[in-house]
Formats: sequence, structure tokens, C-alpha cells
Amino acid sequence: MNAANSNRAGHGDGIALVEFLHERFPRLRIVVFSMLPEESFAPRALAAGASAYLSKNKPPGDLVTAIKAVLERGKYVSEAQEDLLLVHRIKRKLGRAPWAIWWPTVSGTSCSDPDPRLVQNSPSPRTTGAGTAPRRV
Repeated sequence: MNAANSNRAGHGDGIALVEFLHERFPRLRIVVFSMLPEESFAPRALAAGASAYLSKNKPPGDLVTAIKAVLERGKYVSEAQEDLLLVHRIKRKLGRAPWAIWWPTVSGTSCSDPDPRLVQNSPSPRTTGAGTAPRRV
């Protein structure tokens, strides 16, 4: 079954198909070869159970390398994807608002103008003033 047929089969999008296949056949090695950008979809596909994710704009040799790595080691993650996965994990742990401050600091850009996409709909930070903490009796 390919991703195009997955919608007709009722399994949803490509990520949902990877999740379905991974749950149903945990030992199956899934290599996602997609036109969608790595930055957005590689972390999601790998988290869903894919063994590798390659964008179609990569050189053909990368696909061969990925397939060989999956056959030999069970996984393939490029250096760029390792960075993406790290950033993805940090975002998930920190939440959106702290990320808007942390990322500009690490990337060397200004903190005064955080990316509005990152802070949009983020909860307001809670602050506690001195002496407002509940007392234990």
C-alpha cells in the first residue's frame, strides 16, 4: 500500500500510515521518500516509526545510503536530521513561549523580536511574587 492509497483505505495521511504500519508490523523498516521538506516532516515521520526520512530534493546517492543504513543498522538519520530531532525534542519539553526566547539566544539573533509564530497562542507565563506562595501549616 502506498501513501496515495492510504486515504482511500482509511488510514489518513502519510504520517498516519507510518504510525499504522509501525503499530501493526513493529519489525517492518519504513523508509519515507517524500517531496515534503525534511525540516517539517522528518521529526514527525521518525517519531511515528519510520526508519528513515528522505526528501526527494536530495541527491540519489543519499537514498542508496539511507536504504543500506536501514538494512544494516535499522535506522538512518542524517546529521541535519539529528539537529532537527534535537530541536524538536527541546521544543516539546520547553513549550512554545520559552522556545521563543531560547532559540534567538542560541541562534545569535535578537531576543527583543521573537518570531510571532512561536509565541502566538502560547500561554502567559505564571509568576509568583514574594510572599504569595501557599503556607504549610
